[in-house]
Amino acid sequence: MALLVGYGTLLYRPSLGDTIGGATASAIEMVPVVVAGYQRLFNLRPDHYVPLTSSVLDTTGIENAAMNVEPAPGFNVNGLAFAVDDAQLPGLDRRERYYRRSRVQLRHFDTDESVGDGWIYSSEPDARWIERDPEAVESYHAAEALYEATSSASGKADILNKLGSVEFNSGHHRDAITLFLQALELHREVGNRSMEAEDLNDMGAAHRYLEEPERALEKFKDSLELHLLLGNRRLESITRCNVAGTLCDLERFQEGLSEAVHAKGIAEEVNAPIPLIWTHCWEARALRGLGDRAPAEERLREALVLSRSQDNPRGLAGVLGMLGDLLGSRKSRREEAVMLLREALAVMEAAALDQAFGGQRRAEIKELLDRLDT
Repeated sequence: MALLVGYGTLLYRPSLGDTIGGATASAIEMVPVVVAGYQRLFNLRPDHYVPLTSSVLDTTGIENAAMNVEPAPGFNVNGLAFAVDDAQLPGLDRRERYYRRSRVQLRHFDTDESVGDGWIYSSEPDARWIERDPEAVESYHAAEALYEATSSASGKADILNKLGSVEFNSGHHRDAITLFLQALELHREVGNRSMEAEDLNDMGAAHRYLEEPERALEKFKDSLELHLLLGNRRLESITRCNVAGTLCDLERFQEGLSEAVHAKGIAEEVNAPIPLIWTHCWEARALRGLGDRAPAEERLREALVLSRSQDNPRGLAGVLGMLGDLLGSRKSRREEAVMLLREALAVMEAAALDQAFGGQRRAEIKELLDRLDT
């Protein structure tokens, strides 16, 4: 066993579970520690970050950087350490391939007593750092100056919403809510009701991923009220899908079914294929909750046909996972369930997704597949 200092996604248990197993990640105990001679920065650009393309936030030019730790005499960095088996280290090294693993002395954050030796990941000597890239520095400072100089509250609100979306997609849902709330206040100030509805919907999604369904439902309903006022039928359909899914989270399956059917009618009316896929999924989940397995399977198969025609890996993986989960509960259907779950994982891995549509995490799908494939 060895202590590993975690930061970034190493402290996000569902993501860590993709590497060491969900059950193991859920059970680990964190120890607050201090490491001397290192500092924490946001300055690393991994190879899959393309300058000013995949690593910028929208059209603002703000560069997206990965968290990093660098040797820095005279500095201290704090973190949370947890025990890992020596056999797990090669997998962690592959996961953290843009960093190198080094031996360090650990001291307890609260008592300053020695905790012994441990490991920490820091950047390689030949890593690509954002602040050492003149183009990236120029674009970042230009965006920063634009944000600070603008007198447009609307522009600032839009940027805050986009930043919130980045935090959301990174799994930092609590931070995302803070940014969405700031955006909401500014959008209300300038009277942008359409973006106000989007901010509320985004906040609802973040609360839902934090397993706070009552708060999520409140935000979704507030968003739906605005969409009804504005007459945007497509966005009404999407928000009704979110309401339906949250009602299912609360095991209010009959209400969830009614919302999903309502949303489906609107999606068909406005010819919106993505919301239509979602309505099939939530209708299926509600039907399953009500004990109607056969029609639930039928809806998921309809969703799967539609998903295969769309360039939406998150949605496709979600439908595959939901159908695999449904079929896997019947011994006679497990062979097909295993095939579907394997495809779901392949789609998520190819698209670097930690979470599929419907809230299914890659580690959870792996655990289900392991149970069925034994």
